[in-house]
Amino acid sequence: MGYKSIGEMVESIKSYASLFNTPVPGDFHVHADYLIDGMDELSFCAAYEQYRQRMLSLQLDMAEKPHEYGLIAYDKKGAEKPAYSMNNQYIWLFLALAQSGEVKNNVLYINGNEFNKFVGGKAVGKNSASPKNADKLIEQLKEHSFIIDGSIDNDFTVSSEIPNLMSVIKASALSKYARVSMTSDYPAFNYRMYGFGIDEKLPFESTYTYTVMSEKQKEFSSKCCPGLPKEAGSLIYSFRTVRMAAG
Repeated sequence: MGYKSIGEMVESIKSYASLFNTPVPGDFHVHADYLIDGMDELSFCAAYEQYRQRMLSLQLDMAEKPHEYGLIAYDKKGAEKPAYSMNNQYIWLFLALAQSGEVKNNVLYINGNEFNKFVGGKAVGKNSASPKNADKLIEQLKEHSFIIDGSIDNDFTVSSEIPNLMSVIKASALSKYARVSMTSDYPAFNYRMYGFGIDEKLPFESTYTYTVMSEKQKEFSSKCCPGLPKEAGSLIYSFRTVRMAAG
């Protein structure tokens, strides 16, 4: 279902931005699988914080200036209306970019053919929705510390003067949990998932959902899902059910 008004769309975008405010410690354990392009743990953590700040800035700017991001359409009478129902377009964009390219020296080299498959509807992980304003989203990156070289119709690059920013964006997308859902661990900047290897299972206790559960909800989940911890990806919808059922 789409948004009923521009105001409803803007409030949804702002609300989604709250996920990017999730506290992240200055340093945390990062598995070697994610230390690509010459990063060590400290440089990963520092760049990850910069990524979080850029995402929050983009999300709030998008809510403030929806026209510039291609979020406004017009009905048959010429009245403005919301163009899209996605409030997580930049999560989609960075996952699509990271999965379409390779990083070297903090420059993400994008294969245009691969990226345009995502623009055309190829699922980003389990997410099958895709925004149709990718060109506008990428153009706005230039106002938020990103450098774009080339056109999305062909191969292009995304870089930044912020140390390791593109490297950490690429590394963060290596986690299979980044692609399980665009509404849970990845946008909530759940740093705990990077303590486990790419092919390891993420325990229930290390998910973002678990951290925001009350003690009652945690107890309820243990009773209804005996044998935890289990793989987070297979339980993502169960987590939501648990939270609602436990109250």
